[in-house]
Amino acid sequence: MAKKNNAPSKFTSLAEGLKAFGGPPPLHPLITVLNGIDSNLGFTPPTESHVLSYYKISFRPNLGGSLRYGQTHFDFNEGGLFFAAPNQIVAQHENEPRESGCSGREAAILIHPDFLLNSPLALKIKKYEFSLIQ
Repeated sequence: MAKKNNAPSKFTSLAEGLKAFGGPPPLHPLITVLNGIDSNLGFTPPTESHVLSYYKISFRPNLGGSLRYGQTHFDFNEGGLFFAAPNQIVAQHENEPRESGCSGREAAILIHPDFLLNSPLALKIKKYEFSLIQ
C-alpha cells in the first residue's frame, strides 16, 4: 500500500501563493495589499495545509462562530485578525465552520521578508508572535 503524502504545499513567492488560490498577480513582487472587504476577491478557499514564504496579516469579517486554536476555542462572531509568519504551516481544522468564500472576504497585507531587509523592523520582527487560524 502506498503511503499518502501529507506534506503541505509550499508557496515561495507572493505571485505563486496568489495564483494557487485564484488571486491576481501582485503589482510588486515583495508586498501586496488585498481588499476583499469592499468586493469579494473570489479566491478559492484552501482545503489543504500549506506553507507561505512571506508574512500574512489579514482581517476577516463575520466569521460567525468560534474557531479552535490549540485546545482553546475563541469567539470570532465579529470577525478576526490573523497573522502568519514565513515557513509556518497554515491549515483548516476539519470540524470548524467555513464561511463561504472566506478567502475572498478579507483584507490582507502580504510581505516577503526581503522587503524588510536593512530596515529597523527587520531587526525587531522576531519579537512579535505570528499565528494563524484558518
